[in-house]
Amino acid sequence: MKIALKLGYFGDNFYGSQQQSGIRTVEGEFITACTELGLIKDRKSSGFSISGRTDRGVHARCQICSFFTDHPERAVYAINEKLPGDIWCNAYAEVDESYNPRYDVFSRKYRYYFYEDGLDLESMQKAAEYIKGVHDFTSFAKIKGKDPERKILDTGVFTDGEYTVFEIEGHSFLWNMVRCLSYALNLCGKGLLSPDDIKYSLDNPGRPRYPAMPPEGLLLWDLKTEAEFNPMVAGGKSLEFRKEEKRKLAQGRKILEVIN
Repeated sequence: MKIALKLGYFGDNFYGSQQQSGIRTVEGEFITACTELGLIKDRKSSGFSISGRTDRGVHARCQICSFFTDHPERAVYAINEKLPGDIWCNAYAEVDESYNPRYDVFSRKYRYYFYEDGLDLESMQKAAEYIKGVHDFTSFAKIKGKDPERKILDTGVFTDGEYTVFEIEGHSFLWNMVRCLSYALNLCGKGLLSPDDIKYSLDNPGRPRYPAMPPEGLLLWDLKTEAEFNPMVAGGKSLEFRKEEKRKLAQGRKILEVIN
């Protein structure tokens, strides 16, 4: 049968999510855990697929993978104890054979957490409103030959405790798109850009590309899909990992506090 799992991870110690030879990645660690448990033989024969890629240092609260296995119960009850502490599964679903989390996820939501104090929330909110809808994001992403046009379903800027948060939801995103948009919003918050400057860049995409904010502030927050998921409990290693990281980072403002 085919099973889908929702997983989260801290991106600090991964070279991104996509499996690559010789370096530590989220997919690499996950596939290794599955093969050692006897859930799959290898990536190709199991039809392993994941809903999207995240860059080095980017975190995820909700990522989805799916694969065929003869041992779905073992996947549910044992995978969290086999995974390293900085990856955990929190839900599972039995899905149709045709289910593919890359294409059967119909919207993706990201959050970028700003650590600076004193940002102008009103200016950032106004700028975020301009991002909604269909735009050419050439000035806010690495295009790499892809169609620069994307549809943004919703945006928002709000405070969450001591953080200022930029939230954005869309069907799909270009490489570095959320981080480049976050950079521009951060300049608005500091009074170095006006919201109309961002609108101008969206309306006139020939301008130079904005830089990207650091990856550690970015969190893949949620995915919408029709699959019905059942909750799972994170493994003991993940729970201990998070407790230890909290102790280490108690004096700083880090994404760890949010992802938990």
